[in-house]
Amino acid sequence: MKSCITLKLNDEIGSLMLLDMYKRQGITDENLIIDAQTPFHIERMNSLPVYQRKILSSMVRYGKPLKNKDICRISRIFQQNNVASQVSSLVEKGFLTKNDNKEYLLNPNNVNFNKYLQMRIGGMR
Repeated sequence: MKSCITLKLNDEIGSLMLLDMYKRQGITDENLIIDAQTPFHIERMNSLPVYQRKILSSMVRYGKPLKNKDICRISRIFQQNNVASQVSSLVEKGFLTKNDNKEYLLNPNNVNFNKYLQMRIGGMR
């Protein structure tokens, strides 16, 4: 009887297993790695509420750290309390971080996810 190993890439463990397998095989092409993780990244984005996806996408497009009022403007969500709440939630979930100037930016610890967002959404260069 054959045994078959399948990796479900829409979860973090499957994604980490795939990265480990690539490392052991000496695969270092970032685009290939990000491509292989795409189902996991899509699942992460789809798990977010609409406003959080809109905020994250807008921040990726803008490409610079932003304060809440600027996030309101670029994401075109004009209820500042709502944006503040959604941004706080994105920080708690690890998508964003806050710098010393009280500006929000993509969490630098999510390297492959951030590269995926740049490839998928684009941004200012």
